[in-house]
Amino acid sequence: MIRSSIQTGRNLGMITLEESLFQLVADGTISPKEGYLQSIDKGFFEQKLKDEGYDLDKSLDELDAFFATDESDAEGKEAASPEKLKERAWKLATDGNLTNRNGARALELISQALQLGEADAEGLMVLAAAHAAKGEFKIAAETAKRATQLAKQEKNSALLPKLKTQLACYKKSQPLP
Repeated sequence: MIRSSIQTGRNLGMITLEESLFQLVADGTISPKEGYLQSIDKGFFEQKLKDEGYDLDKSLDELDAFFATDESDAEGKEAASPEKLKERAWKLATDGNLTNRNGARALELISQALQLGEADAEGLMVLAAAHAAKGEFKIAAETAKRATQLAKQEKNSALLPKLKTQLACYKKSQPLP
């Protein structure tokens, strides 16, 4: 409804985020990649770029650079923190635009994060999502169950509803929506 309201209010000067980002691309202020990474409705933004003749490179390097905390991290000179790796893995495993999901890369990143830090319930939750994104639903369900047990031990009640949702999806052989 918000998008519809904004479009209806166009005569009042209202525009969507994607339209604003596209204007910045058209003005040469930002690159198509940066606009795409910042957009919320990536499908719409990608189609708008295509319709207007802009090329869009959606390589993983761009996604990694987008999540990097500083230049050294973006260039790969220093290892990212376990938290940053978890964040990247979660994004790759659960991206709403299914073409951007990459379970294999998410699995690499979360495995690295778990090696660098302590295996906690949140890390196992991300690991389960990565397995599901790869289509490994049995492993994902088992991992989500372990994450649930660990969340209870950690007294992390905030994760329990999320893990319950995950487990329900994985039992139906579905990735997170």
